[in-house]
Amino acid sequence: MLDLNCQNPFTASKRVFLSAQKQKYAQLDTATRQSAGEVENLAKGAKPWIFASKAEKDAYKLAQDNAAKAARRMAELDALAPKALSATDLKIANGAVTKAAEIKTDLDGLLASTKAALHPVAVKSASKP
Repeated sequence: MLDLNCQNPFTASKRVFLSAQKQKYAQLDTATRQSAGEVENLAKGAKPWIFASKAEKDAYKLAQDNAAKAARRMAELDALAPKALSATDLKIANGAVTKAAEIKTDLDGLLASTKAALHPVAVKSASKP
């Protein structure tokens, strides 16, 4: 006789993997929000004065542009979060993790370029042996 209360190994392993993917998504979400916050904070710097060098003005503009891009990417992550955290299908959870990782990579790149533009002396001196 078939016991309907007993779950098969496939169902049990699917639940474990689904739970793991949700945890992975949550970790990516947290790290991505941290990077976005840093980009936003760097962009809050004072606007260069009228006689500032072109490099300073360009760095400020890049920081502002990167903050706007970060905000757009965070809107994507915000839209993805409910679907990812309530997923009951492993394929949906895997897709959410992949998309969150892509967004995090983009934001890490925005953060690196913003830091490099705003702090060129520190970046140049750190790269010298």
